[in-house]
Amino acid sequence: MKTKSISAKSKQENRKLLILFAAAAVFLLMFILNTFTPYTSDDYSYHFFYESTLPTETTRLLSGIGDIPASMANHYNIWGGRVVAHSIVQFFMLFDKWVFNLFNSIIFVVCGILIYFHIEKDFKKHSPLRLMVIYFAMWFLIPQFGISVMWVSGACNYIWMATLILAFLLPYRYCLEKKLSPLVGILSAAAIIPFGFISGCTNENAGGAAALTAAMFVGLNIIRKKRVPLWSIAGIISAGAGLIFLIAAPGNAERGGKIKITAELLLSRFDTIGGYTEKLMWLPLLCLAVLIALFCVSNKENFKQYKDELSASLIFFLCGAANIIVLAATSSIYRRSWLLSIFYIIIICGLFMKTLTFSKSAKYVGVCAFAAAFILSYASTARSTVTTYYEVQTEIKQIQQQKAIGIQDVTVTPHERPSNEHNALYGTANLTSDREQWFNLWIAEYYGVRSVGITPPDSE
Repeated sequence: MKTKSISAKSKQENRKLLILFAAAAVFLLMFILNTFTPYTSDDYSYHFFYESTLPTETTRLLSGIGDIPASMANHYNIWGGRVVAHSIVQFFMLFDKWVFNLFNSIIFVVCGILIYFHIEKDFKKHSPLRLMVIYFAMWFLIPQFGISVMWVSGACNYIWMATLILAFLLPYRYCLEKKLSPLVGILSAAAIIPFGFISGCTNENAGGAAALTAAMFVGLNIIRKKRVPLWSIAGIISAGAGLIFLIAAPGNAERGGKIKITAELLLSRFDTIGGYTEKLMWLPLLCLAVLIALFCVSNKENFKQYKDELSASLIFFLCGAANIIVLAATSSIYRRSWLLSIFYIIIICGLFMKTLTFSKSAKYVGVCAFAAAFILSYASTARSTVTTYYEVQTEIKQIQQQKAIGIQDVTVTPHERPSNEHNALYGTANLTSDREQWFNLWIAEYYGVRSVGITPPDSE
């Protein structure tokens, strides 16, 4: 018996080491990509104290952390309510980019671990294979990966905010039934209020999905006639308040203008949502359908045994759907807004996989197939990212060289538009021949020249 106990403990330790190794490997791979991802699009404007959508005579660089609250107050009134995400963006603009590269790589790793914890209730169980499958799924399924994860401004708006929401929801998954002393309960409520507010203020659809998900887990407890702790209600209310604060931003109306909602417009938006959903969700939903079918065949007489997994899956599915449907009420619909719904589907798939038994050989074959596909995709992404990085460095050198000899109206050779969606410069703003285009203006302001344009294709 003692030998068996030592053997089991040894296996657990080995699994912990494998999980640490997997997390470290993912961190390193992401850090490499971050290192070769230059600033792009809005990143340049967020280096400056926010006072206008375009540079003005009074535009100045951020001088320190103390500038950020006032800068974001202007942002709230002029552009929009995503002050949580953009405060993080402006914070990192105060440092060399390697600081963001480091923390952004950590956030990707932490996001995968949080998804893992939403699947595995018993934190004492360790499954390095499951964690690796989660990271592979994130790599292949995150919509507009380069924009959502690699681009500084995009990452802070999407992968960072989704990670914050997953962290906020974790207590609702596992701590609702824990009995706390009155003092600890009050302190927990006080602690979750700012956390909930920030989670609700992440972005227009995901913030609402966060509040709804928390509310549905509490509602499940009520249906089961179980206790509802004070902190859980405080968190839901504060998340709702954060969402209202976000939506009420004067900048939203200022930027979007008055839009007359008609049946035709709503149908058009639902058509766009349906098209994006079909494109982004068909594979994860197909995987989910297969897993549900396997679950029904394998456990047709034991449904009650898995009531926790089934109820959690239903909540994540409904809230993931709501996260998408509510986009019909927004003026702009982007594929990256599906990010939280993708994470919810990954969690649901993980919950159903837990109920199934696979042979060791099947597990290893599956993970090896995922790994092979990932290696090929990562290699392609690395080539694209490095190539784009050096092309952008050439643009920057051309600006600096011309500035050094007194040229104020700079002309540069533009980098080639990347075709790899994991590249941050795929789909973000580029320099154009129009020197008055907003991105050209911010590049000129950042490098201290009068204007920047590109070499026409026929003159190269």
